[in-house]
Amino acid sequence: MMDGVPHPTCDSCGTLVDGDYDRSSPAHATSTSGESVVEDWSSYSRVGNSTEKQVAVAIEEIEALAELLNLGSKIRERAAEIYADAAVSGHTDGRSTEAVTAVVICLAARESSSPRPVDYIAREADIPVTKLRRLLRILQNELEYSTTVSEPVDFLDHLCKSTNTATAARRQAQERLNSSGYALCGKHPGGIAAAALYLESNTEITQKELARVAGVTEETIRVRVKEFREGNE
Repeated sequence: MMDGVPHPTCDSCGTLVDGDYDRSSPAHATSTSGESVVEDWSSYSRVGNSTEKQVAVAIEEIEALAELLNLGSKIRERAAEIYADAAVSGHTDGRSTEAVTAVVICLAARESSSPRPVDYIAREADIPVTKLRRLLRILQNELEYSTTVSEPVDFLDHLCKSTNTATAARRQAQERLNSSGYALCGKHPGGIAAAALYLESNTEITQKELARVAGVTEETIRVRVKEFREGNE
């Protein structure tokens, strides 16, 4: 017992819990009844442990999906932070861990200026793309997360890494994008980036391969390639 307040114990074995713990928790609330204090602590402990377990499971999901998407450590860490914030605020309650995990990875990648197409993430996560897009909009609103607008050039690292494209082709594609003044209205930036990379790779990458990693259709790639060529005439 510390300061007249029962020290928290393990619910299953009764062992005293060592180490520092939050004195602002219900276990330290002033109470005229010892039983009330213990009940408050038990309730607080269950809620805290539940959230911690949920976040721990989510981190494993983040790591697994990040491996499939070939994401770096900074994006993984940021995705874990966003998930933890959502869990603590109750925005993950009643929602699929896999789906929320995909959303936070999408947000973290955009924030790092290394976005991944939503369609691509959905496919790798084995989640219907419509479900992922809907949950992405909902969580952005609930978390008051500002929408990050991605430019075509932001997708080049992902496209090149996923297709093992040479650095020279990436640099030339970036120059093409920077000088094109391409209007983004109503067009997928990943599709524009894929078309530029296709042209600068001397067609060593197939449109089918680029469409898969860009999260667009082959027809989209063909149309964007045509537009680039017509713009240079």
